[in-house]
Amino acid sequence: MEIVGGVLIFLAVVTVPVGLMGLVSPKTVSPKGKPPLPRVKILWSFTLAFLVFGIAGGALVGRSQPSKSARNDSSPSLTAEPSSQATTVDVNPHAEPPAPQLPTHNYVMRDGDLYGYQPAISDAERNQGVATKALVMVRYRGQKNDVYTVEMPNDTGAIYRLECKSPCEYVKTKIILGGEVLKSETVPNAPGSLMAAVFDDVLSDQLQPAVVRSRVAGNRSKGG
Repeated sequence: MEIVGGVLIFLAVVTVPVGLMGLVSPKTVSPKGKPPLPRVKILWSFTLAFLVFGIAGGALVGRSQPSKSARNDSSPSLTAEPSSQATTVDVNPHAEPPAPQLPTHNYVMRDGDLYGYQPAISDAERNQGVATKALVMVRYRGQKNDVYTVEMPNDTGAIYRLECKSPCEYVKTKIILGGEVLKSETVPNAPGSLMAAVFDDVLSDQLQPAVVRSRVAGNRSKGG
């Protein structure tokens, strides 16, 4: 199409000057030895040349417009919407929930300055149908002269006292009644035992020492 338009424009460019010359002087465009061409024919040729020029120019303009529109369509849009992938949150439905934090102490409950420990059930007790046992309540008396002291009070008024030095591989046990030591012995601190669980909490600062109030201070408070 561009070639045809170029040829038509070339013919029109050649024909227009010839037509102008014919209108001014018919003899210059007439064949030799023949009478000059009538001005009407020259005018028709001149008009035809302009018509051809207009058709050729329209064809070339129409050819260039689709090319420009195609280039405009192929160029990226500056107002294009942002990709939805940029705002998509990657949520894994099969992700495992975070593991619950395990307690850092061995006691199962606390009541004031008393800490409750769950004793283990032996095979013999399990065979007898024992499903659970009462908690063993412990009171931590603190540290003195590098000795950690723990007491297990009971309803009889007797005190079962446990004493050891770090790392508490061996524990001295005492049974005290009315301020008098009835029995004392030293035993290994067996791993996995209730005694081992208590002193693990003692050495890791999980137990708070019980406040000891003197009898003198108590009597003064009563008398005052």
